[in-house]
Amino acid sequence: MNMSTTANIHKRYNLLFTLPSTALTLILLFVISSLLVFLSSFYGKLNILSISQYLLIFEVALFMLLIIEHSILKNNPLAIFRRLAFISVLSSGIWLTFVTIGSLFTPEKFLNFLIVGLFLSIAFRLLIFRSVFSNHLNLVLPTVSLQPTLLAIILSMGYDLTTYGIKIVVLIGSGLILNLAVIIFLKRINSSGSSILKVPAITMFQAFLKAWASEEATSLEEIIEISSSKMTVQTSILTFNTEIKKPVIIIPEVHPGPFYPIGSSNLPYQIYKFFLEKRISPLILHGISGHELNLTSKKEVNNLLTSYNNPKKLGTGETCSRPITAKSGKAIANGFAFGDYALIFLTLSPNGMEDFPREIKKPLEEESLKNGFKHLILVDTHNSQGKNMNQEESGDLIDVTKKILKKLRKADQFSFKVGHAHSSELNINFERDIGPAGVGMLLLEVDRRRYTIVVADSNNARRGLREELIHRLDTLGISIIEVCTSDTHITAGKVMTTHGYIALGDQTKTEYLVDTINKLFTKAANDISNSNFDVNTIKTEVKVIGDNMLTDISKAMDNTIKTARRGGFSLVALSMIIMLLTFLL
Repeated sequence: MNMSTTANIHKRYNLLFTLPSTALTLILLFVISSLLVFLSSFYGKLNILSISQYLLIFEVALFMLLIIEHSILKNNPLAIFRRLAFISVLSSGIWLTFVTIGSLFTPEKFLNFLIVGLFLSIAFRLLIFRSVFSNHLNLVLPTVSLQPTLLAIILSMGYDLTTYGIKIVVLIGSGLILNLAVIIFLKRINSSGSSILKVPAITMFQAFLKAWASEEATSLEEIIEISSSKMTVQTSILTFNTEIKKPVIIIPEVHPGPFYPIGSSNLPYQIYKFFLEKRISPLILHGISGHELNLTSKKEVNNLLTSYNNPKKLGTGETCSRPITAKSGKAIANGFAFGDYALIFLTLSPNGMEDFPREIKKPLEEESLKNGFKHLILVDTHNSQGKNMNQEESGDLIDVTKKILKKLRKADQFSFKVGHAHSSELNINFERDIGPAGVGMLLLEVDRRRYTIVVADSNNARRGLREELIHRLDTLGISIIEVCTSDTHITAGKVMTTHGYIALGDQTKTEYLVDTINKLFTKAANDISNSNFDVNTIKTEVKVIGDNMLTDISKAMDNTIKTARRGGFSLVALSMIIMLLTFLL
């Protein structure tokens, strides 16, 4: 897969934004609407009622109209009161801008701006409601028109509109043409995506918003499954049979994405919970997988978990090597040999890294067999936030793995002890950069020396954090072999950051992590006992997003944005012509 595809999708997270609170939204709406009433009453010279009476009528009407809109769209999870109120803030703001300009002219001219502002407000609402809430114009048109039209009637009280003759007709006609142009614009937007994805672009957008903003996954998952691919994925499980616990290292080839609650976005926690219910102590690591291996739906997640009930045992043993380290270019490998099985952790840290490409897996498995290993367990440590990998870095990963496999094959092996600890046992609370699967530790004692592996339920880690933790804990006498993350996507697209997610160390301070790991080490050391190991694999046929769909989504997004830009320029030009009319009439 072209790694730029996922990068192109990721960067679109920057287009997302959050809305102000309900209270602030209503305050803004009150201020804007009050200014509308004041300007319309004062500059429009409306003398039938006082400004306070106009304001009371206007605000009561506005609030009631919001309730009516909410009632009409009650079946849409996106149409919450706060969002509808904020749309009114923006549309009223557009209207207020024109009314403010009109206040600089005569009362007769002021009416021009009042009418034009009305239709621009309707056009804006039409654009938003059609894009976000509904595909049905017979529902959208009356909904978007009701509020501005009734409010305009209130604002124009006192005007004798019959005296304005043809001018009123021209302005209203121009406004209707603008709104017709918006409808045509939206139709073109729709077709720009459907030619690639077989789904109208706006339908796809609405499904995305339901998932992103309202955590309603069904609509988007159904769309994704239309173009999904079936694939057999492998999960490797390294089980330690101790006298106290049964810790397991689980490395699925499934990618935990794309974003919560879609597909496998929260897979690390779901796997964690699955094994915990069986009284097994799991550590969930990131296998060699990218976004093309995202599961399409919750159903497929359940299929994967169900298959874990029937693992295939590859072998067992009672010895392991001391940890061995190898370097090549930017790549670092840390690994253990457990009998005839190799466990290798790969990183580019302190250089930035994203998902390792699947293409490196097959040649490394072949190299492993050449060196006499029966099974290779590769871990993408995912511990240094950065950009997608280039070809040189992929080459470094292949070279360093080949080096360490040779070293591990020759390494002496010893009986060993294992300890395990998890943050849930210590009642430790974390910030949002650590997901619900928390932080776990595996403690290995080999040849009278102790080594630890730390796993956080996070989406990558702040650059340099791995090195900081290793150094700080070394001063405490704790040898950290590797700091890993699960690559959970529980916060992906939910936060306004450059990467669109929160990495380990972005919110949780280094000191707190050091203290946590120190406590985990103490707990694991207290529970350490003699151990042997089992190696199991599970192969599961599941539906995944696949390379082709990721490419199609990326292309559709680009096409839609290009179409929107071109159409947007046309709408702006038409709006400028209508504005010119307000001056000339």
